[in-house]
Amino acid sequence: MAVKNTTQVLIDGKIVTLSGYESPEYLQQVASYMNQKISELSQLQGYNRMSVDTKHTLLSLNVADDYFKAKEQAEMLEEDMEAKDSESYGLRSELAETKVRLESLKGELEQARKESEEGQEQIRKAGEEELERTRREHEEELMRIRKEQEDRIGQIRNEQEQESERVLKEHADELEQIRREHEAELERLLKEHKDDLERLQKEKEELSSQLAEANEELEELLK
Repeated sequence: MAVKNTTQVLIDGKIVTLSGYESPEYLQQVASYMNQKISELSQLQGYNRMSVDTKHTLLSLNVADDYFKAKEQAEMLEEDMEAKDSESYGLRSELAETKVRLESLKGELEQARKESEEGQEQIRKAGEEELERTRREHEEELMRIRKEQEDRIGQIRNEQEQESERVLKEHADELEQIRREHEAELERLLKEHKDDLERLQKEKEELSSQLAEANEELEELLK
């Protein structure tokens, strides 16, 4: 069972006691975020002349705006990861088919060797020449297939890294928490299966729940 934590934080110059199942560090981050939003709003013209209720409403609107923007970016990031996972799944299927083809080629080579050994000297020599030609062709085909697969894997990794970097740079403040939780999953995306996506979905839902709880606690504090 999770332990409920109670932490004193400083919000808008006032000491406030926050409680929740999150870590004290997380509650401090929530307080820091609130102070930042209050500081931003205080720069607005006429803010100091507003009533307390109006200030609270304006603060709640800004927090809600940040939440929905972060939620939208999280959903976009998840869609990007699902697309990359689908593409990498197809690549793994191609690799599996290639392995089957290679095993088949090995069997053909072995059969060619046996037939060459069982034949007469002239046939054996002709078979060796044909075998060598076939071997070279198979090796060239194998090298070509491996190069194509390596190039494709490299391209997917580069595209994924570039897209992840672009999203994180554009929304660094809103997605910092999400980036820390999903960085390992992004790096291992090509090697993991759909179970990882389900785990990512669960983490996203937990994050949304934490944000919702934080907003509820904030509303309680501001009442």
